[in-house]
Amino acid sequence: MDVGISQDIQDVTVTPEVTEITIQTETPDIQVEAPSVAVSVSEPAQVNITVAVQGAPGTDGNGMVSIPFRYGDATPKDLVVALAGKVVYSVALYITESFDGVGASLSVGDAGNAGRLMQTTENDPLSVGGYITNPSLSYGADTQLLLTINQGAGASQGAGVVLLQIEP
Repeated sequence: MDVGISQDIQDVTVTPEVTEITIQTETPDIQVEAPSVAVSVSEPAQVNITVAVQGAPGTDGNGMVSIPFRYGDATPKDLVVALAGKVVYSVALYITESFDGVGASLSVGDAGNAGRLMQTTENDPLSVGGYITNPSLSYGADTQLLLTINQGAGASQGAGVVLLQIEP
């Protein structure tokens, strides 16, 4: 968002979802108050304000979210909420410690379809490695993304990380 002001103005109101404000000025007497973000300058000065808009909850601001998991975690495991209209570009599942349970399986999806983003046939939890899908899917409403973990019979180990790339 770029707000250009070149004349003497008393008040300006900008109301996006604000996550970051940067003020650059030579004037030391500036006050910033959150969460409504009121900026007061005691004398005429140029104030540059950069406003960042929040991405999907849990992401790093660039649309990436990383969630570790282990055998024995509650299933399905909440990953992140995909916001309505935002594209889930990719799902990367990295097995860092192989699962040793008979019949172990993992899938990534939502409450309506546990494998919508990555099916159990698209990864192998018995082998250390990485598995990637590119669903490029957007939901019509905010949707909780889930990791379904079947640790398998007799499991005593297994761990990994899910990395999601979601449109910010």
